[in-house]
Amino acid sequence: MSSIPADPGGFPWTSQASRYLRAAPFPHLSTVLALCAAGFFGGAGYEAFERGLAAGGFLLSGMASGWVVAAVLCQADACSRYREYRRVKAILLRRGFCRRTLRTMSGSRCRRDAALLAAGETGHGSRATRYFRELGYRRRHLTPDVVATDPWQVFDRRFLRTTFVPGKLPRAQSVNRRPEGVVQGPDRPGGGAKKTRPGDALDPRAPGPGALSRR
Repeated sequence: MSSIPADPGGFPWTSQASRYLRAAPFPHLSTVLALCAAGFFGGAGYEAFERGLAAGGFLLSGMASGWVVAAVLCQADACSRYREYRRVKAILLRRGFCRRTLRTMSGSRCRRDAALLAAGETGHGSRATRYFRELGYRRRHLTPDVVATDPWQVFDRRFLRTTFVPGKLPRAQSVNRRPEGVVQGPDRPGGGAKKTRPGDALDPRAPGPGALSRR
């Protein structure tokens, strides 16, 4: 059994806030930038109204509102990543190092950050880092796999729910995943197909999409 690092000292709410920030650094950074942009356009819109430029004021105010919405979406993303961090941490504490769980978190940089934080706090940080590198991912890979494969997926309902709606850990979305629930050919002696549980079609030892397209 791996030794678990002790929680940092201090008030409980400070450690929780620190974990919330570290579980999703990019969404939080995007939130700050979006709020800065909202403040800039909001101030410019106010000045436009003061000068009697109603059309420009409405335009700038609309742009400021759009950036506020972007900040809210970034925080929804951050909240989802924090929920995933807590879920992955609970799994690693219960089962130990689990490639299958980490594979489901490999599809985007934000989710990998959350998984690495959970792995680091349960004593598996170096193994998790090596595993993601084996899948072909590097720190420079920021775009989610499904968006890199098909940019229109950013409007897909499942992608939006996975990204912005906090909830349970979603099933992995991989470009080389087999049809769910069916294993074909050489995976079953004698060929043919058999029904499996939803997660059985995903081989945690198989190279990830990053290993195929991110060299």
